[in-house]
Amino acid sequence: MIRHRRNSWWRTSRQLALAACAVLIGVVLNAAAQGQTQPQQSWIGDLPIPAGAQVDPARSMSFDVADGRVATLVLAPVAPVDVAVLAQFYRAALPQLGWRDSGGGGFLRGEELLHLKPAAGALSITIAPVSTDP
Repeated sequence: MIRHRRNSWWRTSRQLALAACAVLIGVVLNAAAQGQTQPQQSWIGDLPIPAGAQVDPARSMSFDVADGRVATLVLAPVAPVDVAVLAQFYRAALPQLGWRDSGGGGFLRGEELLHLKPAAGALSITIAPVSTDP
């Protein structure tokens, strides 16, 4: 009889431990899935990323320099959006964010220069201090 109770307790404890592990794994996977969208927003924090665009992290970078920041954000369009639609989005959105069109795909805000340029099926957005040639 004692052996039977011990086995029952052991089996119940093991089932509870497995259930707790399953819940923990679910929570971790859910947090990881939600976290996958966060880096996309953190490349250039003051620049919106439109629906229909995906950051290409292998071709994007951002760092600070003495005169400000240098950043390149490469956005791959997600169908049915194409590169021209992404470029049009930024041409319309940037003036609302304080960027002034300087011609030739360039925008100026304070001491920063932003360039929009098609790049291998994607849109490359480069921001650099005016004193630096992007």
